[in-house]
Amino acid sequence: MYSWIRPKETLTWLDILADEKLTFSFLNKNANISRELLHRLQPDIAAWVSARRVCMADAPQLATWEAHPIRDLKADLGDIIDLHWPAEKMAKMGVNYHDLLEIGMTSETMGLFQYTLFDWSTLGFDKTHAEKIPGPQLARMFNLTKQDIMKCLK
Repeated sequence: MYSWIRPKETLTWLDILADEKLTFSFLNKNANISRELLHRLQPDIAAWVSARRVCMADAPQLATWEAHPIRDLKADLGDIIDLHWPAEKMAKMGVNYHDLLEIGMTSETMGLFQYTLFDWSTLGFDKTHAEKIPGPQLARMFNLTKQDIMKCLK
């Protein structure tokens, strides 16, 4: 005689904590549980991070939690660069030029992002920031003279 296992009809935070395979990404993509339902299940992003159920690649999907990749997920400059997020996506997650400076970005490492001047301006890069960078370095980054760059920025 065969028996049928009755599937569980509910999911709790304790269920998620009990099974390391139940990550945000798995639950959202594979189990088709909406971000809103997952937020209702556990509204504290710190709990998701502490339980290691979210990773840096999930950050763009965590808008419901208003999760910030640097402050909430503890991203460092290498993490941010490695993920190759477009500037627009970074801005939507609340990441700005000042945040990147705080985690160690320099005018030398700005080039690793491969952003345009417009991209950088989306993140809050303005004339005051450009003034601090030597002209030749700006020219290498943006293929424009410092004077032209200053005309383009707020």
